[in-house]
Amino acid sequence: MSPAPPRTASNHRASNLRTATLPFCRLSLVLSWLWLCQPLSALWVCSYNLHNWLSQTQRGSALPLTKPEREKQVAVRLLVSLHPDVLCVSEIGAESEVDDLQLRLKTAGLDLPHRHAVGGSDPMRRLAVLSRLPLTAQPPAAELSYRLDGRTMSVQRGFLDVEVLVSKNFSFRLMAAHLKSMREVEDGDQDLMRRHEARLLRKHLDASLQPSNSTRLLCVGDLNDHLNSPTLRTLIGRGGSHPLWLLNPVDQRGEGWTHYWRAAGVYSRLDYALASPTLKPLIKGCHIPDDREWMEASDHRPLLIEIQEPNSSGADP
Repeated sequence: MSPAPPRTASNHRASNLRTATLPFCRLSLVLSWLWLCQPLSALWVCSYNLHNWLSQTQRGSALPLTKPEREKQVAVRLLVSLHPDVLCVSEIGAESEVDDLQLRLKTAGLDLPHRHAVGGSDPMRRLAVLSRLPLTAQPPAAELSYRLDGRTMSVQRGFLDVEVLVSKNFSFRLMAAHLKSMREVEDGDQDLMRRHEARLLRKHLDASLQPSNSTRLLCVGDLNDHLNSPTLRTLIGRGGSHPLWLLNPVDQRGEGWTHYWRAAGVYSRLDYALASPTLKPLIKGCHIPDDREWMEASDHRPLLIEIQEPNSSGADP
């Protein structure tokens, strides 16, 4: 799949209106209003690990884990420049932190009024989706726990699952996950924990795709593993499970890494997007936006997915 062009203000309606140089007259206002009333032929979904958008105290430490103001400002500027229609974020804290992000984006020109957030056993980091389009929350996964070394363990950040209502004739299912990190912990082997979480997510994906396999589904998130790992093989699907298409985003240099581990100087691809066979023909691009200040906002780079509405120009029926 060829990468989508960078998401910039020049190819977004609202941004075009803000930067228009036409004279301020009644005719231009009428034409602009008619333009905005036309149905969107494409929409953009962004998946982004915010890197600790928190204001809480980490377990075992008396120090508050608060994202610096400078990092927040750069993250907001980056997201506003992308102007997604739907934004999935990981590593965000309580509802007050979602409020903070939503308000900052709106103040900067990106109004995403619809939202939904979920969490798991991690008391600090959660998942959230903010959207210009209406959302319908779906029932949670039937299984969110597993057994490891004789103990019952829970999925740390839960699984986010919503229906995105694009128009009266088109919607799609959106799932997001933030699987166990590669950091060693006392609770158990980090690799086995992540594999178990991937297995439970795959079961939820299968349940959502049954029985007709007609669901248009997009699964995004920080999966914290490499492309050739058992985690990714489980989620892509094989054997009797419903296969998903792995999207392969690249930046303007043709590079596909999404995370930088500063302490080790290692660049990795840890963030992914997978699509069901029924949604895949509608995906016209998957891109890693370039931004010279990305490292000041997070240790991850965002993914940007372009989806074409069915029956619109260039889309498959």
